[in-house]
Amino acid sequence: MVNRNDFGSFIYMLNSDGTVRWGKYLQDWFLNKASLGRQGDIYVTGWKGPSWSCPEESGLFVFDYNGALKWKYTVKWEYNTSTGRPIKGFPISTPVEGPDGHIYIKAYAFYPNGSVKWIIPYNESTSGLYETFYNRIGPDGMLYSYHDEYNDLYLCCINSSNGNIVYRKYFENYSEDYIFGFSITDNNLLIVSSARYVLCLYPNGSVKWSYEGPQSSGPWYFSDVGIRNGGDIVVLGGNDTVASLFILNPDGQLINRFVIARAPSDPSEHISTNLVAIGGENTIYYSISNHTDHNWKSPTNLTAMYPNGTVKWTLSFPNYIEAAINSNGSLIVVDYDAVYSFGHTLPAPPQNISSQEGNSFINFSWDPPSDDGGYPITSYRVYRSSGNSSFSLLSTLPAPTTFFNDTALINGENYTYYVTAINRIGESPPSVKLTTSPFRYPDPPSNLTATPGNSFIILSWKPPPFNGGRPIISYNIYRGTSPGELSLLRPLPHSHLSYNDTQVKNGISYFYYITAVNMGGESPPSPIVSSHPYT
Repeated sequence: MVNRNDFGSFIYMLNSDGTVRWGKYLQDWFLNKASLGRQGDIYVTGWKGPSWSCPEESGLFVFDYNGALKWKYTVKWEYNTSTGRPIKGFPISTPVEGPDGHIYIKAYAFYPNGSVKWIIPYNESTSGLYETFYNRIGPDGMLYSYHDEYNDLYLCCINSSNGNIVYRKYFENYSEDYIFGFSITDNNLLIVSSARYVLCLYPNGSVKWSYEGPQSSGPWYFSDVGIRNGGDIVVLGGNDTVASLFILNPDGQLINRFVIARAPSDPSEHISTNLVAIGGENTIYYSISNHTDHNWKSPTNLTAMYPNGTVKWTLSFPNYIEAAINSNGSLIVVDYDAVYSFGHTLPAPPQNISSQEGNSFINFSWDPPSDDGGYPITSYRVYRSSGNSSFSLLSTLPAPTTFFNDTALINGENYTYYVTAINRIGESPPSVKLTTSPFRYPDPPSNLTATPGNSFIILSWKPPPFNGGRPIISYNIYRGTSPGELSLLRPLPHSHLSYNDTQVKNGISYFYYITAVNMGGESPPSPIVSSHPYT
């Protein structure tokens, strides 16, 4: 959060519960637009002077997540003494982090360490690159920037590697219009919302399609656009009577519309649709305010909406706001007096932990957390206890690994595990605990004896000294008339510890051994015993 006074700005980083994580004071600076990097860096632009439209100095401040100023870059503005128009400056626009980790602000590009990558000099044809409107990096690596010059619309395509302007396109058919919203699809189509149209542009700036909206209730003024997972386009717009969210398919056809506000009853007030952003699970964030004479100090509501149109929550802000979503789903909101950051928390616990046991090992796996806390999961920690011991850290695994094989364990002994997830903020609560034990096949049954009688031999035995770590399921009796030729006579349930063999003939010697069976398999044979029935 950034609070302003007459002499400077306070910038605060808030925890998810609204408590202050850290605060900084920037003497004489007024911070305006902010964004979040994928690894948690905070990019903020600001100015010194009477207003953002006529600053004395402007620049970029980069903080790490703990509030340490990593670097800053500032420029003193210079103005033509005859016309009053600027001849040098720095755009007070929203910073954009590219996939290469470099930072782009229209006419400026920086390496992550703050050194300048390139600058597009200020002149008559590039003056729009020093305004506050948005820029975006496309999947093709190009930097796309739009602006209006005296109500004429222009789109610039800039090679992000060297700062060369690839083209500067004038939209003649959309003169006296304003561009308010700008997004780029995964297949590099540019979606632009203007005061009257939604335009889909090819990367070369040519128009693929346009959408004007229903005209039955008067012309629409589209304020912002966002792209949902799957390619559908969310457009926020309003007219004199109503504000709506329009859902367009990738071909520009209307597939749904949600009415989100009606015009105020006071005829001196007007409804203003400000922004739309798309978060995790296609949650739609939009803002609406009532104002008089375009007063940016008007209270504004920010609403989160599920994809089906159901409102999730609404927050009230004292002023006009802007917002942005970073690639990790964190939401940052900028209003006239403050910058608010939402969505940075510890991860949720890993889920669906399961195991597969074997001979002296336990191989277990889990699913990632349902919520990464706004930053990518960087690693997982596996904790273990056995017997009456307390839990201790067993292993730290880099994400996206979601399995671990614990070896050299004692078969039959219980081990309890839990897993935590780590993001940039810290460690999640523990997962559900899992208690299990490794196992193998049993030891052989012991104390096998054979007692003969008239046409029978009674066998008896005791359970194995060690069951392998799992209960005995059954016993197998093997018999033969020579020690080297024994075959399975029959299996018996685990509750039987004796067997009367009546399928024998008096005077013939019989040889026996017993095995035990559990989930791990069949034990080695017991020692062989022999006997012969008699009359």
